[in-house]
Amino acid sequence: MNAAPLSFLETVPVWLAHASWQAAVLGLLVFLVSRALRGRLEARWRYCLWLVVLARLALPVAPPAPWSLFRLAPWSFAQRATNRPMEYPVAAPLPTSHPDVGDSSVPIRVATTEDAPSLATAAEGSREESQALVPPTRQWLAMAWLAGVLALLTRHGWLHVQLGWQRRTWREVSDPAALAVFRSCREELGMVRSVRLWMTTARYGPATTGVFRAGIIVPEGLLASLPPDELRLVLLHELTHVRRWDVLVDRVAALLVVLHWFNPVAWLALVCMRRERELACDGAVLRHLGGRESARYGHTLLKVAQQLSAATPLPGAVGVLEAVTK
Repeated sequence: MNAAPLSFLETVPVWLAHASWQAAVLGLLVFLVSRALRGRLEARWRYCLWLVVLARLALPVAPPAPWSLFRLAPWSFAQRATNRPMEYPVAAPLPTSHPDVGDSSVPIRVATTEDAPSLATAAEGSREESQALVPPTRQWLAMAWLAGVLALLTRHGWLHVQLGWQRRTWREVSDPAALAVFRSCREELGMVRSVRLWMTTARYGPATTGVFRAGIIVPEGLLASLPPDELRLVLLHELTHVRRWDVLVDRVAALLVVLHWFNPVAWLALVCMRRERELACDGAVLRHLGGRESARYGHTLLKVAQQLSAATPLPGAVGVLEAVTK
């Protein structure tokens, strides 16, 4: 095995283990704080805390801080000890002459270019010996991690293909009344980003999809049954997702969890982040409404959930039903 795969097998498991255990400790701490302060800590701040946990999964090394909790761990002291420069004892100077020897001297052999091949062979041998010392267990763990990553990436890719197939069945909304409500909501939120409004005959949505080509998908039956004032509240929720780039954040977070699939706290952080994201989106809409329509907003969400109780989740999308069902 050449040096590049060995270097990969040496580096990746150590980095993943280091980032994962610190994210796990941080995640459990955030979970306890969120539970203890749930009535006093707003959803947007709980959402930000879970984003910090997921962001820790992406950092090979945590930023140095003198107050870091991880400095209390026993292995951090060992790591600090290994990082310390080694002190070598200074030997006393050798005498330049010896009283019994007089002016006689011992010839000293100096290495020449003739010795270069033997030195290179010795260096190559020591390098191969150090590579042979790579623990086989670490190599097997790295290959198992890579197999899990490839399996989850394949699943995500398949869901993306399914989303592309379903997108072909969508139709752009052409109803003048619905389009008027949609334009009014965009102006109300001051949005300049291009967003398309789609409808579908399938039983999923309302949901927001697309990272750079954002779109809102609404079931055709729901679009026909909601009065304009309730449709406005649903569209405000979905447009808030677009405004906050929630689809992009969700996909990056899902990718980080794929890399740390072996860490149960990473999966917990993803689930909690998604739940708090929907509650934070609801809070943003309610702050925008100013409390004037909070009761109607809650009633509209429940009405949508009842009409789409058997709806299937749309892969790769975020939607209003997550706030009600989770």
